[in-house]
Amino acid sequence: VYTESFTRPRTVYEALRAAAAKKPVVAIKGGTSAAGAKAASSHTGALAGSAAAYSAAFAQAGVVEVRSIGDFMATARALALQPPAPGHRLCIVTNAGGPGVLSADAAERHGIRLAELSEETRAKLDEVLPSVWSHGNPVDVIGDAGPERYRDALNILGRAPEVDGLVVIMTVQAMTAPMEVARAIAEAHADPSWSKPLLASFLGMHGEVSGYLDARGVPEFVFPERAVQAMGALMRRGARLRQRPVPPKPLPQHPRPDYEKVRACLAEARAQGQQNLDLSLARVLLEAAGIRYNRSGTAADEEEAVALAESIGFPVVVKLVSPDVIHKSDVGGVVLDVVDAQGVREACRTIQEAVHAHRPEARITGYTIEEQVKGTEIIVGTSRDPGFGPLLMVGMGGVFVEVYKDVAFRLIPLTREDAREMIGEIRAQPLLDGARGRPVLDRGELAELLLRVSELVGRFPEIRELDINPLVLTKEGLVAIDARVILEEAGA
Repeated sequence: VYTESFTRPRTVYEALRAAAAKKPVVAIKGGTSAAGAKAASSHTGALAGSAAAYSAAFAQAGVVEVRSIGDFMATARALALQPPAPGHRLCIVTNAGGPGVLSADAAERHGIRLAELSEETRAKLDEVLPSVWSHGNPVDVIGDAGPERYRDALNILGRAPEVDGLVVIMTVQAMTAPMEVARAIAEAHADPSWSKPLLASFLGMHGEVSGYLDARGVPEFVFPERAVQAMGALMRRGARLRQRPVPPKPLPQHPRPDYEKVRACLAEARAQGQQNLDLSLARVLLEAAGIRYNRSGTAADEEEAVALAESIGFPVVVKLVSPDVIHKSDVGGVVLDVVDAQGVREACRTIQEAVHAHRPEARITGYTIEEQVKGTEIIVGTSRDPGFGPLLMVGMGGVFVEVYKDVAFRLIPLTREDAREMIGEIRAQPLLDGARGRPVLDRGELAELLLRVSELVGRFPEIRELDINPLVLTKEGLVAIDARVILEEAGA
């Protein structure tokens, strides 16, 4: 599938989902850059859709998305000729160290794990490979490897339970016989007991070998990195097919969502003329949906702020309250690490001066005093795409969320599997797994929170945008610290 935009995105999404359940679907979207979007709209007469929304739809539908025509063709060949992988563990077989290392680097970029060879597998390889072989993965069969050595290695690795797919690399050297090696690879693959995906790359001898191997069901690629990328598609396809339909489960009843309270909160916001909900109303709304907040309150002036901080307990965070400012930190509207009453007074004055300097027209209606909570910062947010409708986002949060862009999107409504996949797409997994003594993420807890937000926005379409940023991962679990909720314009 090639597209720049769909005129009926949700209808096409459902059709793609149905098709991908039966056979592989590969998609490429044009118009993802500003220049590309301009070209796409002039070509089709319609605006190109949001790249993030399309990527979310493709992922949810089980469609393999690629970014270039070269990747499109490589992925389609692999999916057409090879079976889906039974897992995500790749083994690389090579007769040269450099291409093996570069292929391992490519595997990491594509989220593919290298298989950890068992002692039994290494012992079997010791019997057929020179003593100086790499004794690990990538499996370097040494530069002078002939067809027998390749065949023996493949026969062992193809039956190793810890290996889910193989990429075989050959560099043409003075002592090698490429066509004989290609025949050995084809013979190993033709064995009736062979069941795992197998891709090849013959550096320096693409044409003749490629035709021979392709005709025997083994796709061959000019460069091994592209073979690894294609193997990633086979692994994602296998993971998709292993999913079993799970009947939707109701959200946990503790805390139980109070949608009547949400409805009342939205009505109050409308009555007050608030399109961008103030912090107190946003908090009431999200707590009613079952999302846990830190301790906080709103003060009208310095002295109220001091009294509130003393009741919460130091250290605290002091934040601006203004109907005219959405991103408080951009105008100096947030002061951290406030440890005493005098610090609260100074923080309030610092915020006043900063806001007057950056946004002199902005109204200051008070200060939010919050319990200071430290941990790994996550963002959960929603927006509405003109074609696909509501989208949900999760990723690494904080003030630099738009700089790092380590986020994943899905269409609303979400399933639990969608939620788990989104969390797994975050690149900064080590931070979520407790790097350098940080708290370890309970992925089930975050998945439940994503489902709560999905249901909230699905039930109340008047919520145009919602950001919980940061949602802090602490040793006690996830705690919302700040949020913004923007409603559709009245009558929209």
